[in-house]
Amino acid sequence: MAFCAKCKNSVTAGDTFCRHCGRMLSQSPVSPNIHREEPFTTQNTSALSILALVLAFVIPIVGFILSFFALAEFRKNPNLKGKGFAWAAFFLPLAMIIILLIVVLIRSFSG
Repeated sequence: MAFCAKCKNSVTAGDTFCRHCGRMLSQSPVSPNIHREEPFTTQNTSALSILALVLAFVIPIVGFILSFFALAEFRKNPNLKGKGFAWAAFFLPLAMIIILLIVVLIRSFSG
């Protein structure tokens, strides 16, 4: 058994038009067993997280601060992409500070 794509009423196999709405059935009627795909939705990447990551390399403290705002943006809109960029912008300045402190400590004890 098949159904009209417009009004969803049943149609017989030999019908050319739907008896209820008049739609032409040459466009293959909809069957109830056919799995319909969900419409494709695009996911946007957070521009703030990308900016935070770039600035984490150039001006680490600014990138670090922007990473907080980017992570807050992901809490508001969980469908955004780029959460890894925000986390990288958070941890990269911390790693730079730790490496800098280690270098300073080594230089101060060695000479």
